[in-house]
Amino acid sequence: MYAEQEWRSGNLDALPLKQLDVKGGLAGLYQMLGSGPFEQRYLEQYPVQLSTKPKVGPKSTRAVLSMKRVLSQMYRYMMDDADAPHRNIGFVLESFASTPQSVAKKIGRNLKPLQWVDGKQIENALAKGVTAVFNSVELWEPAVAKLCLEVSQLTGRIIGVNMYATGPEVGTSLQVICLCLLNGCLHACATADCACSMATCAC
Repeated sequence: MYAEQEWRSGNLDALPLKQLDVKGGLAGLYQMLGSGPFEQRYLEQYPVQLSTKPKVGPKSTRAVLSMKRVLSQMYRYMMDDADAPHRNIGFVLESFASTPQSVAKKIGRNLKPLQWVDGKQIENALAKGVTAVFNSVELWEPAVAKLCLEVSQLTGRIIGVNMYATGPEVGTSLQVICLCLLNGCLHACATADCACSMATCAC
């Protein structure tokens, strides 16, 4: 989940990651996000990782979007998330610096941009250690859109969700060396060719 915000620091790499455990499932998450202490201490001041253990029941975090639901749909490979029908997917290997060629070699097949990808193909990729990336999930999943709306109302920020799915045998989905703000664009740098050293933004 991400919030559209103006970072006061030009280099997010200098900010320590704050890790918070949330009790009470989704209800506990809402309570924390809407609290004064969270806004005063963390919001727009640090990158924050919130972890919540799902509770059994209809209001659990698992009820927002199940893997079964994810695998039941079709997605277009490398499609811009702003384009209808919005259900986009990308695959990465350990970092955002991985190439389509390295992914193709790993999963044993080439995928063309805008090609439809089904649940079986996603399961095959995850089983081979590839991470599936879905951007702006709120644009096509009503339950996620509802979650974003509720969190937006709590925080007063525009909220969106990017989702990452990784197979069970992979310890780390993605490794990011540096997060930096360059010419108004947030970059995740995973190689020595960090965006911080670029003269101009490539976006």
